[in-house]
Amino acid sequence: MIHLIFALKTEALSLINSYQLKKIKNLPFTLYANTEIKLLITQMGLDNAKENSIKYFNHYHPQENDILINIGICAAQKRHKLADILFINNVQNSSYHINLTPIKYKEYKTSSLMSFDTIQTQERDTCADMEAYSVVSSALGTFKKENIFVIKIVSDHFEPHTISKEGVLKMMQDKNSELKEIIKEIQCQQQ
Repeated sequence: MIHLIFALKTEALSLINSYQLKKIKNLPFTLYANTEIKLLITQMGLDNAKENSIKYFNHYHPQENDILINIGICAAQKRHKLADILFINNVQNSSYHINLTPIKYKEYKTSSLMSFDTIQTQERDTCADMEAYSVVSSALGTFKKENIFVIKIVSDHFEPHTISKEGVLKMMQDKNSELKEIIKEIQCQQQ
């Protein structure tokens, strides 16, 4: 089983539609699924990501070889182009960091990522989001570390005022086929 985790439905909508995922009702979290994929929407922020990830893991008890992929947008340094796909090799918060298994796929850029409680407006040494660290740290007791992956798409250069819901929808739709190809490759590599 593939477990996809997004902060926002806006980020996930193109994959929800292309995988033909159906909303599962009567749960204490937002979940879309088919027979091969479950897609969790955590909502924005470290606390929401942690709380909803834990609820989901406790409810579904993923199997030993299941794969977790956190996908979403991030702020990045100007050396990264808008809409670049980044494979995250290290997630951190203000106190801790977790190294991740590198994804061996084409020539994608890798980066470290720091998760913050607030939207970042000043350029950092690492890319920034508001959820990945909570998702990954919550998953460590449930998933094998080598089956946890983080993929981020650059939405801005620490200029959050330039991001719109419509812009994110379009960017994610434009990256949909590429993301599906990456997900399939991760699945093949882990078998």
